[in-house]
Amino acid sequence: MLKFTPHINVELLTIQQIMALSRKEADVAITLDPPKAGPYINKKIIDYTLHIYATRDYLRKHPPITQKKQLLQHFFIGYVQDLVFSPGLDYMRDVLPGLRPNFQSTSISAQLKATLCSRGLCVLPYFIAQGFPQLQIVLPDEVELKRGYWLTCHNDVANAQRVGSLMTYILETLRANKDFFNRHH
Repeated sequence: MLKFTPHINVELLTIQQIMALSRKEADVAITLDPPKAGPYINKKIIDYTLHIYATRDYLRKHPPITQKKQLLQHFFIGYVQDLVFSPGLDYMRDVLPGLRPNFQSTSISAQLKATLCSRGLCVLPYFIAQGFPQLQIVLPDEVELKRGYWLTCHNDVANAQRVGSLMTYILETLRANKDFFNRHH
């Protein structure tokens, strides 16, 4: 467990850019894709699943979806394709080649809100969608995407006690709650 230490502050930044660990903008970063090169230590934290979701109301008012090709007949919500900063967020081609979102936002919160307002279908992480009982998984046996979170730090700070304590806490806490991140069939 991470204990309170007066000289350690945790700043949680949810930004859509790569932190420059080499410039000490952060000691630790949680990313979708680990750096391919550089003086970094990368540890896989956890895998999580994503599914296509829609509200029950949306599904009641629109043609049924029983196969992937029918997704093209529906309004889709997703990331701004030209601004996807991580290959891990480029879901559409994994769902169905040629599928493009009709409503695009760089914010997963805006995508969730649009989905909850019955505006269309959206690929969402299970750990986000499970908190909203009005959402239903579309094509649960055909579409399940897997992604992972990575913990990254610069070699220069890897042995610092504050960094080691934080990394251990993050790894242990998330791994102990892995069922929260993945749908079980």
